[in-house]
Amino acid sequence: MSSVTSLDKVKKFLQQFMKEENIHEYDIQIEGNTEKGENFMGDITFITLIPRNGKEQYNLVVKTATNSQTLRKAMPIESTYKRETCMYTKVFPELKNFISSVKSNFELSFVPKILWVCEEKLYETLVMENLKYKGYGSWDKSKPMNVDHILLVMKRIGEFHALSLAFSDQKHEKFKEISTNLTNIWIEFSKFIDTDITYGRLLKDVMILFEEAGRIDLVDKFKPIVDNVKYIVTKETPEEDRLVICHGDCWNNNLLFKYEDAENLKPSNLVFVDYQLSMLESPVKDLSYFIYSACDESTLDKVEFFLQTYHESLTSSLKTLGSTRDDIFTYDQLKEHWKKYSSYGLIDSAFIVKIEISSSDEAPDLIRITEQETDLSNIFNFKLKDYEEYKRRMIAVFSHYAEHVL
Repeated sequence: MSSVTSLDKVKKFLQQFMKEENIHEYDIQIEGNTEKGENFMGDITFITLIPRNGKEQYNLVVKTATNSQTLRKAMPIESTYKRETCMYTKVFPELKNFISSVKSNFELSFVPKILWVCEEKLYETLVMENLKYKGYGSWDKSKPMNVDHILLVMKRIGEFHALSLAFSDQKHEKFKEISTNLTNIWIEFSKFIDTDITYGRLLKDVMILFEEAGRIDLVDKFKPIVDNVKYIVTKETPEEDRLVICHGDCWNNNLLFKYEDAENLKPSNLVFVDYQLSMLESPVKDLSYFIYSACDESTLDKVEFFLQTYHESLTSSLKTLGSTRDDIFTYDQLKEHWKKYSSYGLIDSAFIVKIEISSSDEAPDLIRITEQETDLSNIFNFKLKDYEEYKRRMIAVFSHYAEHVL
């Protein structure tokens, strides 16, 4: 964990928690953190509470913000943890209240159970259930996702977004109240990192890949995006298009799949974790971010099908939540948003796929980097062992965008 003090605070909470559970004697097992490159802005620790009376054990995940002063000066650590705390303590409770008020059987099954939050500066901490013990696990991030997993993600994003649309449709002022401060948090990052350098360097490297592959046509087509990347990443989406509360960081490591079969072939459920980048945005910010980081040429030809699956889930969920109008967010509107905003996911895929393919010894060590230099603009400027796989994935993603959007 980030410090002994943080651990002491967690233990104090655990004492009170177990007292409320009427368990007075128990053992604590603390397991190691996630690997380098898995969680950039803090530590993830796994704690097991084992009652000595033989009752069922408690399996918890403790997420603690880094207390590295150099890293806090180089990245918006406070802002991201405040955003996630807001989601768990304000937004999700209001969404649950809305579900109850419309007497719907809709379930918020894609959100983990939160047990405790510490908002104190330098000790920001969240304690939640460890879903691994309920049969959940991650997809191998080094591999593109298969169709079964992608379809489940599309359905769950549809359900998640439907909550915002139904809430806004039926209780608009209340929805504005809980979502108005969920601004584009990437703007916070742009105060710490020169996005022209970070994204510009990444996209120029991708253009070099295209040149090596003889795809000069792609280099020419993407020149306007490369030249205007800072504007694309940080520009404010018009209010009329900021329709839903987005997860904001829908990539492999923030998706936990439940498996019923021993071979983990087909997932039965999905939970989204890590809401540090959640924001009120276009639905396509989530969709393009996920699709372009999860798909390769074997699945990109099915994007239309994936979007249809998302929209069917969205529409069905809206009706379940009591919003029966057909014009709340039509499929034509979705396609219009895709043309306007899918460049967001495209650009981010250049670094997300790089992280997904990288091994733990290749991924950047942010604390070490910030101790040596104050600027993290070159954070993703590292060489990959599996360069050819990165080239293959980038050519597939950018070719799809060029064919369907440009």
